[in-house]
Amino acid sequence: ARNAGVPCLSVLWGFRDKEELKTAGGSVILTNDAHDPSKLAEGLDRGVEYLKSCGFDEVLVMTDRGFEGMRI
Repeated sequence: ARNAGVPCLSVLWGFRDKEELKTAGGSVILTNDAHDPSKLAEGLDRGVEYLKSCGFDEVLVMTDRGFEGMRI
């Protein structure tokens, strides 16, 4: 994303640490505990607002059927 000049929404889930994601160009890093739906939703809401402010109106969401477009 950084090389393309596109903001990147990253999710910290244990594979990479926060500093590595930031170094790789993560513009927004969601760090909330996925076991607490209220905290995850709060982080997602902030990420969506950031994406909207950057001009995005659709995101790809991974589902059990693969990636699907979602209007934001």
